[in-house]
Amino acid sequence: MSADTSDASEVLGIVLMARHGDRRGFYQDPLTYTPSATSITPLGEQEEFALGNFLRSTYLNPKSPTFIGASELFNQSQVAARADAGGEGGVIFDSAIALLQGLFPPTPDNKDTLADGKTVVAPLGGYQYVPIESVEPNEDVSLEGFTSCPQLDAHTAAFYNSSQFLAVANAAAPFLAKLPPFLDGRDVTLVNMWNIFDYMNVQSIHNATFAKRLPPTFLAQARALANFHEYGVFSDVDFSGIGNIAFRTMLPSVLTAFQRIANASDPLKIHYSAISYKPFDSLFNMTGVVNLGEITGGVVSYAAVVVFEVRKPSHGSEPVLRFKFKNGTDDNTLHTYNLNFPGWSGKGDVPLSTFLSAFEPAAINTTTQWCNVCGQTTLRGCADLKGVPGPPTSVQALLEAPSAMSSASAGETSCIATYNESDRISPVGAGFLGAGLSLAVMTALIATLMLFGLFSFGSKKSKRSNNDIVISDLREAVQEFQLGNFIQATYLDPNSTSYIGTSFPLFNQSQVQVRADAGGEGGVIFDSSVAMTQGMFSVTNFANISLANGSVSTAPLNGYQYVPIESVEPEEDVSLEGFTSCNTQATRTTAFYNSPAFLEVANRSAPFLNSLPQYLDGRSVSLVNMWNIYDYMNVQSIHNETFAARLPQGYLAQARALANYHEYGVFSDPSISGIGNIAGRTMLPSLITAMQRIVNQSDPLLLHYSAMAYKPLLSFFNMTGVVASGELPAALVNYAAAMVLEVRQTPGSEPVIRFQFKNGTDDNTLRTFNMSFPGFDGNGDAPLSAFISAFEPAAVNTTLQWCHVCGQNTDRGCAALLGAAANSTSAASSVGHHDRISPVGAGFLGAGLTFAVMSMALAALVFLGFLTFGRGKKHGRSDQRLGSEDGSVREKVPA
Repeated sequence: MSADTSDASEVLGIVLMARHGDRRGFYQDPLTYTPSATSITPLGEQEEFALGNFLRSTYLNPKSPTFIGASELFNQSQVAARADAGGEGGVIFDSAIALLQGLFPPTPDNKDTLADGKTVVAPLGGYQYVPIESVEPNEDVSLEGFTSCPQLDAHTAAFYNSSQFLAVANAAAPFLAKLPPFLDGRDVTLVNMWNIFDYMNVQSIHNATFAKRLPPTFLAQARALANFHEYGVFSDVDFSGIGNIAFRTMLPSVLTAFQRIANASDPLKIHYSAISYKPFDSLFNMTGVVNLGEITGGVVSYAAVVVFEVRKPSHGSEPVLRFKFKNGTDDNTLHTYNLNFPGWSGKGDVPLSTFLSAFEPAAINTTTQWCNVCGQTTLRGCADLKGVPGPPTSVQALLEAPSAMSSASAGETSCIATYNESDRISPVGAGFLGAGLSLAVMTALIATLMLFGLFSFGSKKSKRSNNDIVISDLREAVQEFQLGNFIQATYLDPNSTSYIGTSFPLFNQSQVQVRADAGGEGGVIFDSSVAMTQGMFSVTNFANISLANGSVSTAPLNGYQYVPIESVEPEEDVSLEGFTSCNTQATRTTAFYNSPAFLEVANRSAPFLNSLPQYLDGRSVSLVNMWNIYDYMNVQSIHNETFAARLPQGYLAQARALANYHEYGVFSDPSISGIGNIAGRTMLPSLITAMQRIVNQSDPLLLHYSAMAYKPLLSFFNMTGVVASGELPAALVNYAAAMVLEVRQTPGSEPVIRFQFKNGTDDNTLRTFNMSFPGFDGNGDAPLSAFISAFEPAAVNTTLQWCHVCGQNTDRGCAALLGAAANSTSAASSVGHHDRISPVGAGFLGAGLTFAVMSMALAALVFLGFLTFGRGKKHGRSDQRLGSEDGSVREKVPA
């Protein structure tokens, strides 16, 4: 039934929630909803791409009656995108990419004019790089508040023991008894109904034999039972009940988005959350669309979308909300529905204030509040926040003793703060705050943090933060894409003499791991890694899938390949940015600035520096500020025609020479273990681990790439001795420079490391350089054992160790870690699980993959990728490994 609405209102913006697209099989525990791994299919990518196209034509087309006034060319200030990185994280994140590709498709208008008059169009015909925030459940519960929630588990168990559930189970028994021949040994009970339906649905789409064998009505019957099952779990008779937890944790970001869009001074037009199906059921329940008979509760279809239109009525009253829903690809229309919730039982658009008044009290605003609501005392950082009593941990025990269950809602607190942009769940608080401190001190600390808005909901900005810098300089994106093409031709093409045995031309997730620094240049570096991987794994019509109905589905953009990228957040993982917030490094930098050598260079360069103010737009002119001076001049010389014409010849080269001296002096040290090398030392654990795993025949990873700033590269040049030996200059590297560490092995001999470097786009060759470090002063490839022996002692292996090395006792979670270490060994061990430099899974899409036959680094201030062998989860296996008679990097036939 459609709502009674008037179209005499202007659509100010939209808040949309979309389910992921088609994927491979997926299992989740029916008692706790603990998930298993899965992956998206080209069909799923196409479904999401089509949805993005639909939304584009509906809301971004100026001729559409629902045009929201947003630019068809992506404008970062107008769009916020978030994706659940939990159990289906890779699927959901890839779905978000595909939807945004449809919403903001490649266009030749995505171009940049340089100072020399040349016009640069982004790769792939004008690809638009859209930031997506990957929301990690262990650090931000906003998009997946329904897992690890004991009170929800109790609610689920209570539902399974309810008279209603038992009656449906009894009625469904004859049908369920017919299913075993089709379920490949799966448990056939109503409790397991979602897994039964999902298996049947996936097989019906992808397995022609199964689709032909399955009786015509069986899938529909299974879906009806799954709908009953899932809506019963993810809904509640109480508006603020625990059954609605899946949407209650989303409410802070959703309600804030409504208010931002309604604020005429805020440019936000689109807020998009990529999620699983569970929050839909809670949303439908809380908004009353199921009780009104407007929508059937249950499992929404792939690529289903709910759109809240924020509208301004023509008569000038307060903004209103209009609820619309489109149930998947086969539904061609956004249908409008009436809502019914406390304070609103009318028809038509809902006043924004009415919606806020009803839903704000149900919102779960902080991790601490979630811990209390869910009765969680250990996971998701709850042990570090505030211990609260919880129900029995065994849901099976609850199933066997229904009398032991009480209302889940009774355990909730009434403490609900007004939500604003700064009080979303803090990833640092979720991971480290207060570990090992006494309960009294911790409670006071958390209260103080909440009071001042420092405990925030959803502040994890994995993949890309919408507040990060974006690649506006498309020249760099093109350079990264070209570098990716170069790497493809050198290492991924079977015709190359350096072929490493990948599944060319298709991307194989088990063979590749990509990490990107999400720190100061986070958005730029992440977009750089996207462009690089686009070049390495080109669009190909092989990126397709054959379906059970005989059709073939090719990925969007003629076979776009979706490569997982782990975003490494400096506040949670110091591995790619160990040089910021490091007090001892800052002290050493000050000492360098006061050294006789530095003062001598400053004195000699004074005449040149004194001639620069007229070109620097008020910037401080001193040798201490030399990197900023050079960077400004370099960027202006590339992008500002007037500046380039004014700047005297030779000035940029002189500025670069001084910046080279400045930066190498800061990020190097005479000792491998010196603090000046901290940028490289934090990378060593993942690098060494990977090298050891490369020689493990069971590890399939062939390529590991980390995108980062230039600083770690300077430290690594210093540590490996390529500067001291005169092999490389002590200098900044160019945009899209690449360092490659080839791991080689001749059968019967020890593995070796070969160091290669290519300094930017204008350098067409990977050159080999000799390393020189303690234990190895020879020419040629360095034995792996010698490399490990020299560098292992210098490695900074944990955040706790970094805190000690850097003399940091407050930032990066050091307060909690140092307090825990001081209080007890057991507390330190407890925290240790959270303080690894490379938290597995930080990059969505199944975390990292295996390890590498190759390590690469993109240099430069925009995107410097450096191949460190990071710790990541392994997804799949491959028999392709290293080894050949001549020591080249080739495929080894498995024994």
